[in-house]
Amino acid sequence: MQIVLIIFVLFTFVLTLLYSHIANQAHIYQNILLLEQQKNLEIVLIHYYQKTLKDDILLSDDYEDEYVSIRYEVETEDTNYLITTEINIFNIEYSFICEIETENYQVIHFEYRKEPI
Repeated sequence: MQIVLIIFVLFTFVLTLLYSHIANQAHIYQNILLLEQQKNLEIVLIHYYQKTLKDDILLSDDYEDEYVSIRYEVETEDTNYLITTEINIFNIEYSFICEIETENYQVIHFEYRKEPI
């Protein structure tokens, strides 16, 4: 009788550990997807900045959606545009600075900021 009880306790322990591991992996996978979404958003924004600067005038603006809020400020320096962007996606706030040349519209500097604007 004690052997059956020990086997049952071990089986329950293993199932609990397995469930905990699967839940942990699912959480990690969701975080990876969120990071990929953030990176894709940054790539799209920088491409948008370059295209708009090349074809038109890029002015400071903001955009809000149900889960995403984007605000960027454009400053013109001598030979560069300095664009500071603040992003709030799924209640995660961060910002970055992007510096783009005025002649060929290439990104010459990209830096994440530790604190939002």
